[in-house]
Amino acid sequence: MNGIGQYLGKGFGGTPLPFLICKNCERLYPVDEDLLPINDPSEMKRKKRYCESCNSELEPVSDVADVWVDSSITALYISGYFSGSENFEKVYPISLREQGYEIIRTWLFYTIYRSLALTGKIPFKSVLVNGWVLGPDGTRMSKSKGNVIDPLEMAKKYGADSVRTGLYSSSVMRISQ
Repeated sequence: MNGIGQYLGKGFGGTPLPFLICKNCERLYPVDEDLLPINDPSEMKRKKRYCESCNSELEPVSDVADVWVDSSITALYISGYFSGSENFEKVYPISLREQGYEIIRTWLFYTIYRSLALTGKIPFKSVLVNGWVLGPDGTRMSKSKGNVIDPLEMAKKYGADSVRTGLYSSSVMRISQ
């Protein structure tokens, strides 16, 4: 779809894209502005529209925005950009973005791109990229893997400050009981 394919997906989750497509010649059209925002793709069918090239009826595209495209507005949202908050100029850019390095390409880059496009400014002053916490088996700690150690138990055993210091002082930390 004309260079925006990396932001799209097929599926049930995600924000519907506000575009109509001609099934005959595959020409793409934006929906009329009075239909925005789109929460349900069937809403795009309220007004029948026809292709300017072949006069076929237009259908809503079935693609949805990648979840990271939606979450990329977090810095703008919390600072009041969309509500016209008087505080926006005082708190934007936000001070710190904390995140894992496995989502740099998605959340971090999409956030910078969208914020620059809408405001002309980088969305945060600093980024703290968290490291991995490895489980006793030496692999990334994950509930789905079942190798998680309760951090509250670690804090009881070693003290909260020790656990906190250890987590912030290493990009990869192996924890075992």
